[in-house]
Amino acid sequence: MSTAALAQTADTATAWLVALHLGALHPVEQALTVALAFGPFLVLGVVVALRRRSDRAAEETAGEAVAGDGARAAQAPDAGDGPRGAPGRDLGRD
Repeated sequence: MSTAALAQTADTATAWLVALHLGALHPVEQALTVALAFGPFLVLGVVVALRRRSDRAAEETAGEAVAGDGARAAQAPDAGDGPRGAPGRDLGRD
């Protein structure tokens, strides 16, 4: 390799090093970099936690409604009377 080619390679390497490292970041820049790096994961964690909480609440509400319907049907003396409670009627085809 000639001296001129070696000097050109060194200049290119120096230019890349300067572009990659321009010195220490200001504390505000460091905070913004950390927020940009980890912020989306924190937001995702909060969203997942809130969705799980709402799903759990919906399941509990649905479970109470199903349990409440069964208790009312067991207490009602005429639960089998009428068109919706008629024996042999398929409730899924209404």
